[in-house]
Amino acid sequence: MQSHLLDCRMRGGTARFEREVRWDRIYAACKHWRGRDAELVHARPQHSLVLTLSGGTALTGNKISSAPRYEGADRPGSLSFVPAGVERRGWYRDADMRFVAVLVDPAVVADLDVDPATLRPFTNRHDRVLEVLLRDLADELVGDDEPSKLYAEHIAALAILRLARDVPRERAVLSGRALSRVLDAIEARLADRLSLADLAAIANLRPALFARAFRARMRVAPYRYVIERRIERAREMLADRKRSLAEIALALGFSSQSHFTRAFTRHTGMSPGAWRKR
Repeated sequence: MQSHLLDCRMRGGTARFEREVRWDRIYAACKHWRGRDAELVHARPQHSLVLTLSGGTALTGNKISSAPRYEGADRPGSLSFVPAGVERRGWYRDADMRFVAVLVDPAVVADLDVDPATLRPFTNRHDRVLEVLLRDLADELVGDDEPSKLYAEHIAALAILRLARDVPRERAVLSGRALSRVLDAIEARLADRLSLADLAAIANLRPALFARAFRARMRVAPYRYVIERRIERAREMLADRKRSLAEIALALGFSSQSHFTRAFTRHTGMSPGAWRKR
């Protein structure tokens, strides 16, 4: 991804990045911004989705190409979306806000079989599903470890489909043989940073079709299944008291012991150390 959140002309205000991460076709950042009187102009080559996490503005104004002029105020939960290549001019008064921004390459939209024309710009709307998705991503961003590529792709795909409300019409079919290949690959590569595209290629399906077909067969999203398999393998490895938690974390593809501990605790309700003692 060549350009990112800073690729815009901004005047006024001060910004502090809490965390920014770039993957192949997705960029995400958490940012805290303050300004009494600020303006910006941008036309990014990526689709931009922004959620206000906390704080807000006394006044937010926007003029997005092909959309009516907007004037209102940012509040926690406010969502704004600007399609790729569309110019946005914004002005802000008394801004003191924390937000998460996600930029998605148009190639992701093509993989999802979504018509770009269905992605319409808007400013400061509320959508509970999108808010939950982006808040969860923001929590991962500001954690000690880098969110996985597979997780970021999963969030981006769900967000795009939610924005478009245009689920692919092509039927997603994952044969038993293809599913077996995918499951075997996951077991063999639990220590790798698997992506949705990696797993879809094994099944010879496009990522969006694969994700739908996998969920239909396994009753769980690919990302969630990979995490569950890592946690299950961790339970087995914890029985060997000679292996440290750091060694287990590395062997299962977690970026650090703390990342492993958080994921294990989230899924089992207890820490790896407590599980081992039990």
